[in-house]
Amino acid sequence: ASDIVQENSIIWVEGPSDRLYVLKWIEQIAPELKEGIHFSVMFYGGRLLSHLSGDSELVEDFINLKALNQNSAIILDSDRPSKTARHNATKKRVIGEFESTDGFAWLTLGREIENYLDADDLHEALLKAHPNSYREKAVGGQFDNLLNFPVVGGGKTKTADKVKVATLMTATDLNLDILDLKKQLNGLASFIKAANHL
Repeated sequence: ASDIVQENSIIWVEGPSDRLYVLKWIEQIAPELKEGIHFSVMFYGGRLLSHLSGDSELVEDFINLKALNQNSAIILDSDRPSKTARHNATKKRVIGEFESTDGFAWLTLGREIENYLDADDLHEALLKAHPNSYREKAVGGQFDNLLNFPVVGGGKTKTADKVKVATLMTATDLNLDILDLKKQLNGLASFIKAANHL
């Protein structure tokens, strides 16, 4: 808890696998920025989002993320299954609250943060993470659920171990030229630098 108060900026992400990707991306785009010095990464948990707020004036039922650290950024999965699907009201509310208080809000252009990963590299990581059950490469589209796959010989669907896959993926540099990833990372790095007067 003391880290939240002591760091110059906080990046809120859904969970531990997202943290691994964000740390790797920041290392690649702005290696001078260090976790524990310039920023911390905290988890909000996707299902808890409806109880969170970036607006200090909202009702007491919400947990105010910005009150914990005024220099807060948030990364949200769009969760959209298609280009025509709409963003839900909770995500719109949280983004509006962060942006209206000089925070940084990033809504993924694809379905989830994993849609920013190179499809071939993800395929190799899934083979290593689930050697007995994974074979079939996902299409790798912008709105595909890339971590769900049919189990070999079983017809059932399995969800990959997100942290194991993220650990494998972040062992080497990642492709930053996917969707709007580089643009969002540059914005996030600029936000952290401004919070640290860099």
